[in-house]
Amino acid sequence: MMGKPILWTKDYLIDTIENFIIYLVFYLLTVIIVDYAMDNLQASPSEAGFAAGIFIVAGLFGRIFAGRSIAQVGLKR
Repeated sequence: MMGKPILWTKDYLIDTIENFIIYLVFYLLTVIIVDYAMDNLQASPSEAGFAAGIFIVAGLFGRIFAGRSIAQVGLKR
């Protein structure tokens, strides 16, 4: 009989921390874009929100196309 599979491996923890940092940076940039647009570019709140919305949509499309490209080229390259 095989032992219980181990969940908290070194690789799992490294991947979890990396993903946390990536998403933290992404969401912090969303907030910072609004603040920067309003303070430095004298944008209205609706314009700053629109800029943040464009950033979010562009990030979504970027992930879709990057995923397809990685699938075509291969992960090893």
